Amino acid sequence: MRISRLRLGEWLAGIAAVALIVSLFLPWYGVEGAATTDTAWGAFAVLDVLLALLAAFGLGLAAAQLVPHLQPLAVATGSLTALIGLAACLLVLVRVLVLPDPATAAAGEATRDVGLLVGVLSCLGVTAGAWLSMRDEGFGLHPSGSIEATLRGPAPALDIEPLSAPPPSGRPRGA
Repeated sequence: MRISRLRLGEWLAGIAAVALIVSLFLPWYGVEGAATTDTAWGAFAVLDVLLALLAAFGLGLAAAQLVPHLQPLAVATGSLTALIGLAACLLVLVRVLVLPDPATAAAGEATRDVGLLVGVLSCLGVTAGAWLSMRDEGFGLHPSGSIEATLRGPAPALDIEPLSAPPPSGRPRGA
């Protein structure tokens, strides 16, 4: 297990996953004029579980790259993390725009809190890290050389003269 195996994508996904876990316990929404706040665990019904799953996949992506026997699993983990991350980012961005119903909050208007900002940024970070970790498979910013060679097409044909067939009797040609 060597830390040098981690590339930029795995570092980003792992660090953002830790930040996402921390953000789930920070206040996401508050009530104006009151001291009450709501964490992600209290504000969401299903989205908090999806965010925890995204954080687990982000940590799993970094761990799979660290262990040599699990590196083939890192490819699948990266693509699943990117897929879950896209869904989670869309849902979190909707929750940024649509605040909780003020009737369910105490007698005041709901406000955004610091956990929401940390949660959005870390969700985007895990997704971007998963996307960057897939670049060696040809899906990132810089595809690998084998993918570029595939995209360029086949190599040009060389003018090689074919060998003549051997004589039918099995005797050497000069005899």
